[in-house]
Amino acid sequence: MANQTNTTASGEKKSNLAPFVIIGLIFVATIAGIYYITQTGDRSTGNTATNTAGNSNSGSQTAQPLANYATAPPGASPAHYKGSEGAPVIVEEFADFQCPTCAVVHPRMNEVVSRFGTKIKFVFRNYPLTTIHRNAYDASVAAEAAGFQNKFWEMQNLLFQNQSRWSTAPQPRPLFEEYATTLGLDVEKFKNDMAGFAAKGRVDEDMRRARALNLTGTPSILVNGKPVNGYETAIIAQAVETELARFEQSSESAAPAGEDKPAEAPANQNQ
Repeated sequence: MANQTNTTASGEKKSNLAPFVIIGLIFVATIAGIYYITQTGDRSTGNTATNTAGNSNSGSQTAQPLANYATAPPGASPAHYKGSEGAPVIVEEFADFQCPTCAVVHPRMNEVVSRFGTKIKFVFRNYPLTTIHRNAYDASVAAEAAGFQNKFWEMQNLLFQNQSRWSTAPQPRPLFEEYATTLGLDVEKFKNDMAGFAAKGRVDEDMRRARALNLTGTPSILVNGKPVNGYETAIIAQAVETELARFEQSSESAAPAGEDKPAEAPANQNQ
């Protein structure tokens, strides 16, 4: 009878512990999932979203620009950029406003732009992964509509900063209109531009460029057409430094002895 009692008590103890074990496993899996998304970017079977720009933190670049970099569709023109139009280094980011990793990388890209200033031309491209992010396309259209009133970068900031709010909204457009009000836009014009073809056409042009380059994940970052492997500020900055050094070496070898180096391109920013 004693053995039976002990066995029963042991069984009850294991049964009582089972829910806590299950909860613990779920918690560990959740943390692992969040870490994976933050490190690797978004993935999508519909967009075959394996990030061509790399997902490691090695900081290395491919030896050459992407094979069709020079011949791919140009994307929306004129492009939204910061820095200098004539800069020797072009940093091009393809991002999805609903992508969690893009929101994490956003302030890092701002740091890179602030650090290098007119030494680079930073271009932002819309690349909504529509098969997994139902509100991403409309968010890109909202940014472009704000751009028609010279507030693209301001709307870009608001979209990334408030991503958790509008990304889960059944109808995100009222929130976008709220952001337009916050930015002091003509809201009626903003609404009309969101419904029109011009803003959508710019998003579609960026998407065509991304797909032609076989960039299937976000964020994808190119430095002079070379994919950057990693999302840390230092990694992106190192890729820029490498291209700047390459340009300086090329300029020095091409300039006749005693000739001054070319003057730095003036600052310019296209809204």
